[in-house]
Amino acid sequence: MAARILIADDHDVIRQGVRSIIAKARPAWDICGEAANGQEAVRAAENLKPDVVVLDVTMPVMNGLEAASRIVKRAAGTRVLILTMHESAPTATSRNRKPAAI
Repeated sequence: MAARILIADDHDVIRQGVRSIIAKARPAWDICGEAANGQEAVRAAENLKPDVVVLDVTMPVMNGLEAASRIVKRAAGTRVLILTMHESAPTATSRNRKPAAI
Protein backbone atom coordinates (compact mmCIF):
# COMPACT_ATOMS: atom_id res chain seq x y z
CA MET A 1 0.00 0.00 0.00
CA ALA A 2 1.36 3.40 -0.98
CA ALA A 3 1.54 6.01 1.75
CA ARG A 4 0.51 9.59 1.01
CA ILE A 5 3.02 12.09 2.45
CA LEU A 6 2.77 15.85 3.05
CA ILE A 7 6.08 17.68 3.62
CA ALA A 8 6.13 20.98 5.54
CA ASP A 9 9.28 23.04 5.94
CA ASP A 10 9.99 26.72 5.34
CA HIS A 11 13.18 25.94 3.40
CA ASP A 12 12.76 24.80 -0.21
CA VAL A 13 16.03 22.87 -0.15
CA ILE A 14 14.92 20.83 2.89
CA ARG A 15 11.56 20.01 1.29
CA GLN A 16 13.35 18.94 -1.88
CA GLY A 17 15.81 16.85 0.13
CA VAL A 18 13.07 15.07 2.10
CA ARG A 19 11.16 14.50 -1.15
CA SER A 20 14.29 13.02 -2.76
CA ILE A 21 15.05 10.74 0.19
CA ILE A 22 11.49 9.41 0.26
CA ALA A 23 11.39 8.92 -3.52
CA LYS A 24 14.61 6.89 -3.46
CA ALA A 25 13.77 4.88 -0.35
CA ARG A 26 10.09 4.21 -1.11
CA PRO A 27 9.28 4.89 -4.78
CA ALA A 28 5.67 3.71 -4.33
CA TRP A 29 4.95 6.38 -1.71
CA ASP A 30 3.17 9.49 -2.99
CA ILE A 31 4.28 12.98 -1.99
CA CYS A 32 0.79 14.47 -2.18
CA GLY A 33 1.76 18.02 -1.21
CA GLU A 34 4.14 20.51 0.33
CA ALA A 35 3.76 23.49 2.66
CA ALA A 36 6.10 26.35 3.57
CA ASN A 37 4.63 27.14 7.00
CA GLY A 38 2.52 25.56 9.71
CA GLN A 39 -0.71 27.24 8.67
CA GLU A 40 -0.33 25.96 5.09
CA ALA A 41 0.43 22.49 6.50
CA VAL A 42 -2.80 22.43 8.52
CA ARG A 43 -4.87 23.49 5.50
CA ALA A 44 -3.11 21.02 3.22
CA ALA A 45 -3.59 18.17 5.69
CA GLU A 46 -7.32 18.93 5.91
CA ASN A 47 -7.68 19.04 2.13
CA LEU A 48 -5.28 16.29 1.03
CA LYS A 49 -5.86 13.77 3.86
CA PRO A 50 -2.26 12.43 3.86
CA ASP A 51 -1.28 9.34 5.82
CA VAL A 52 1.82 11.11 7.18
CA VAL A 53 2.82 14.76 7.58
CA VAL A 54 6.54 15.50 7.92
CA LEU A 55 6.82 18.81 9.83
CA ASP A 56 9.69 21.11 10.66
CA VAL A 57 9.48 22.46 14.23
CA THR A 58 10.56 26.03 13.43
CA MET A 59 8.41 27.59 10.71
CA PRO A 60 6.86 31.02 10.21
CA VAL A 61 3.18 31.89 10.69
CA MET A 62 2.57 28.77 12.84
CA ASN A 63 5.30 26.54 14.26
CA GLY A 64 5.39 22.80 13.64
CA LEU A 65 4.32 21.82 17.15
CA GLU A 66 1.15 23.91 16.97
CA ALA A 67 0.50 22.66 13.42
CA ALA A 68 0.96 19.06 14.58
CA SER A 69 -1.57 19.55 17.35
CA ARG A 70 -4.14 20.98 14.94
CA ILE A 71 -3.49 18.34 12.27
CA VAL A 72 -3.99 15.49 14.73
CA LYS A 73 -7.31 17.04 15.84
CA ARG A 74 -8.61 17.90 12.35
CA ALA A 75 -7.24 15.16 10.10
CA ALA A 76 -8.18 11.95 11.86
CA GLY A 77 -5.82 9.09 11.18
CA THR A 78 -2.97 11.29 9.93
CA ARG A 79 0.36 10.55 11.59
CA VAL A 80 2.87 13.34 12.22
CA LEU A 81 6.64 13.08 12.02
CA ILE A 82 8.54 16.07 13.43
CA LEU A 83 11.92 17.09 12.03
CA THR A 84 14.14 19.43 13.99
CA MET A 85 17.68 20.70 14.08
CA HIS A 86 17.26 21.52 17.78
CA GLU A 87 19.29 19.38 20.16
CA SER A 88 17.47 20.56 23.26
CA ALA A 89 15.07 17.97 24.69
CA PRO A 90 12.67 20.67 25.99
CA THR A 91 12.46 22.18 22.50
CA ALA A 92 12.02 18.83 20.80
CA THR A 93 9.39 17.61 23.27
CA SER A 94 7.61 20.86 24.06
CA ARG A 95 4.45 20.77 26.19
CA ASN A 96 5.71 17.73 28.11
CA ARG A 97 4.50 15.38 25.40
CA LYS A 98 6.15 12.03 24.97
CA PRO A 99 7.08 11.31 21.36
CA ALA A 100 4.66 8.76 19.95
CA ALA A 101 5.91 5.49 18.53
CA ILE A 102 5.24 5.02 14.85
